[in-house]
Amino acid sequence: MMKTLLCLLPLAMFGVLPSDQTGIYATIADVVLLPDAQQPVSVELRGAFAVAEGHHGSHYRAPVRGVLRAQLGSDKEATLAEWRDLQKQAGKGTVVSFGSRYDMHREGALPFRVATDDKPAGELPRWVLGGVHVLQGVEYGPARELALLPVCLPVDLGNERRTSKFPSRRVVFQCTNAVAADADLKYLFRVVTSDGEQHASGLVAPGKGITSWTTSLALQVGEKVTWSVHVVGAKVDKAPIAEAVFTVPAAAVEGR
Repeated sequence: MMKTLLCLLPLAMFGVLPSDQTGIYATIADVVLLPDAQQPVSVELRGAFAVAEGHHGSHYRAPVRGVLRAQLGSDKEATLAEWRDLQKQAGKGTVVSFGSRYDMHREGALPFRVATDDKPAGELPRWVLGGVHVLQGVEYGPARELALLPVCLPVDLGNERRTSKFPSRRVVFQCTNAVAADADLKYLFRVVTSDGEQHASGLVAPGKGITSWTTSLALQVGEKVTWSVHVVGAKVDKAPIAEAVFTVPAAAVEGR
C-alpha cells in the first residue's frame, strides 16, 4: 500500500527525476512568445537543454546552450499554460523538465533541435505536452549534467593595441561557476585558434561566482577563436562542455 501511495506523489518531491517519459531537461534563461505575447503561435526558449533522442527518446544528448523553438501543439490552451509555467522559471537557474519523449518521437513528428545561433528556423516541431516540473536535489542524469554546465562569458582582450608584427597578448577567459554544489570542482579551459593552434589550462580553482584563466595568444584581426570550459571533480562521471567563439576586433590590433 505504501509503495502505491509513493508512486502517486510527484517524484520531484523526493529529489529524483519526475518521470522516465520526460522529453527535455533544461535551465531557462528567457522565454520569447512570437509574434507577440497576446496571440503567440510559436515559442523561443533560450537556455541550456538536454533533449531526448533515439528510439522512443531513450538517449539524452549532453546539455548544450542555445535556442529551442516550437510551434503551438494540438491543444492551444494547454500549450500556452506550459509556456507560461516556463516563463515563471526563466532566469532562476532552476532545472526543469517538460515534454514526453514518447510523443516527441512518434512517427512523422519533427525533431526538437537546439540552435546555437539566431538564424531563421524552418518548419518547427509541434509542442508536446507533458507538464512542467521543477527539479530540486537531483544528483544524476541530465539534471545533474545541467548543474555542471558553466556559462561562457565575453572574452577580455584588454585595452592594449598590438601590432600585427608582434601580436602576442594576454587574453582572459571567464565563465560563471556551475551551480552544482560539489566542493572539489575545478575548471578546465581549452582554446583553439583559426589556424589550429591549441592551448589548455591546468585545473583552475573556482572564483567567487566567476572563474577566470589568463593566457597569451598571438591574434590577428578578424580571426575566429573557439574556446571551451568544463568542470572536473571526484564525483563527476561526465560533464558537458560549454563552448563559445569570438572574433578578434580591429580595435585590438594596430594596422602595421
